[in-house]
Amino acid sequence: MKSYPSISSLIREQLDSLTVKVWIRNNRNHQFRLIYENGREVPSFLLPEAVTKKIERYIIYQNNGERFVSFFYPDDCEVLMWTSQDAYSTIKERLEQLYTFFYLVYQQEIIRTKDTELEHLIEGISAISSLDEKNCLEAIISSAINVIPSADAGFLQLFDYDSECLAVKASIGFNHSIKEFKIRVKEAITGIVFHDGKSRLFQTKEEIFDEMDNYHISKANFDILMSASDGYAIKAMLCTPVTIGQKRIGVLAVHQFYQNGKLTGRDLELLKVFADQAAIAIQNAQLYDELKIQLNEVTMLSQQLKEKNKFLLERDNVHRSLTSLSLQNKGPDSIISALRRMLETSVFYINLIKDEYIPNVKSSSRPFSVEEISLIFSERRAPVLIDVSDIYQERYYLYPITDGTVFLGCLIVKVEGELSRIAQTTVEQGGTILSLEAVKEQTLTDVYYKKIHEYFNKLLQHEDPEWLLSKGKEFGLNVSSYFCVALAEIPACSDLRMLEAIVHQFISTIKKNIKNKDLLIFGLNNKVTILASFERPAELKAFTEEISSIIKERRHQDVMGVSIGIGNPYTGIEFIKKSYHEAVKALSYLTTRNEAGVIQYKQIGINRLFLHQSPEEVKDFSDEILGALMDEEETNSELEKTLLSYIIMNRSASKTAKKLHIHPNTLYKRLKKIEDILDLELDNYEDFLKIQLAFHLRGSF
Repeated sequence: MKSYPSISSLIREQLDSLTVKVWIRNNRNHQFRLIYENGREVPSFLLPEAVTKKIERYIIYQNNGERFVSFFYPDDCEVLMWTSQDAYSTIKERLEQLYTFFYLVYQQEIIRTKDTELEHLIEGISAISSLDEKNCLEAIISSAINVIPSADAGFLQLFDYDSECLAVKASIGFNHSIKEFKIRVKEAITGIVFHDGKSRLFQTKEEIFDEMDNYHISKANFDILMSASDGYAIKAMLCTPVTIGQKRIGVLAVHQFYQNGKLTGRDLELLKVFADQAAIAIQNAQLYDELKIQLNEVTMLSQQLKEKNKFLLERDNVHRSLTSLSLQNKGPDSIISALRRMLETSVFYINLIKDEYIPNVKSSSRPFSVEEISLIFSERRAPVLIDVSDIYQERYYLYPITDGTVFLGCLIVKVEGELSRIAQTTVEQGGTILSLEAVKEQTLTDVYYKKIHEYFNKLLQHEDPEWLLSKGKEFGLNVSSYFCVALAEIPACSDLRMLEAIVHQFISTIKKNIKNKDLLIFGLNNKVTILASFERPAELKAFTEEISSIIKERRHQDVMGVSIGIGNPYTGIEFIKKSYHEAVKALSYLTTRNEAGVIQYKQIGINRLFLHQSPEEVKDFSDEILGALMDEEETNSELEKTLLSYIIMNRSASKTAKKLHIHPNTLYKRLKKIEDILDLELDNYEDFLKIQLAFHLRGSF
């Protein structure tokens, strides 16, 4: 006798005198389990398959020459008895009695099964008590398989409000691709269970596939499900909603692929009970996670408040120290020294307005040139970290100094790794103070320019020579030297503050690069006036070349496109007015032609006679003279080229014919045709002068 000790004595009383064996199977496991043998020697044999068609309460049959009796009870329970030939007749006479007797065995089997179910259910509920949501979800699906022994796979889907789909949160018996299985509400089995809240049992593969088809599972989801099962054929399935109160949050599904036994309505009821407990566990885990998040937020907030208080105190100290330096007019050098001490690293400052580097180290020791900084911030105004690879790998934090849209300069800070928050704030405070310093300096410079402008206007009026000479000495002018005036025009800018900064920057560049000259220089609107003094008139050439070099180098992108006119040098302050008007005319010559660059008044030549003529008038004159040769006909274009070559060759027929690679006779024919078209005579001095002037003006204006 194996198991059932409570009725073992009864079984012995009924069967001890007979050579028999007794097995039992239930709906949990279709394999027969031996529950009694009388201890006598019995032959070995193979058990028959479980009887699937149950017409009577019991049946007698033979299998491989052996006699068997099957007794059938509710819940698909079967008691199987083997009887020897000697015992067969006795057993046959006592079938009704034995059926009633084995009913006790069946009832104890049911009790044992329910005890096992309850034990598994309690174990499952205990296993899902984890407050960690991830562990809780994984425990739910593994415990569900334990509660339903006939199942060997399953998954838990929770509704995701962002994608509006049921997403797999935990699974067992499926491969990793099941994570891609996302079901819309009312799609397939889990989708309809979530929608209507009704649990479902499917005991055949056909039922499962029909239901998935009825509720329109997508091909993509069907393929994912088939792939996730690694080719195992599904035999049965249970599916139930997971509900908190009246709110459905997901679906729990278990599957049978290769396990023996049969999924029953009893299993479905057990799964529903377990799902209700699982819902509570999920809610507890989610509440716990929310509580942890809130606790972490409170802890983090407390820490942040401490750090912020410390940070604010440090920031206030930095602000007071730098502001004190500014109020004491210590200048940018002192501010950079203070920043170097605070940051405990190398700090440089490029002042683009004054074109200076602080500290003023040699070029090879500068991490960035002025041109490189201008290029880096040509399209941006945000700070940037830059790694520099030379002999050593170095990192620099570049912080632009601005006043509105005006780029005033840049702080360059050497850093190790990332810049700390307090270090970043220190740099920002330093940048703000340097910006105020630059604006303050610009304001003082504007006041100085205003004084120079007033003095220059009085120089042009020349009403009190003695006072002018005395005042000139105060401004550092050599009043006994030669003077010339240069007038620069910077391209117009809609941003007046930007224009003001460009003018200051241009003046600083002039002062820095033109040495050994006594200069009086000031800016007004988009024009810069330079009064230069020379020992000798010949120095004008070097002065012009220096100015031209500055423009060509384009040391700053903002001063590109500058036009500069320079008057002739004269001795005596009374002639400054004359040089100034010459500079005005020279500048007008460039601006009328929309040209940038530098030109001396004397270089204009004959064009000075036409400076006050509008471009339209000059064009009209040229068209009146040469218009007939300037149509679209190829012949006239050739005649125009011939006439221009004839003028360039100083009316030499032989040289012109040679240049044009034509015979002299051909040249004479063309010249005659030109005279006819223009109605002018090339041998007539006045007519020829008109033609020369027309060609010259067309090329000059």
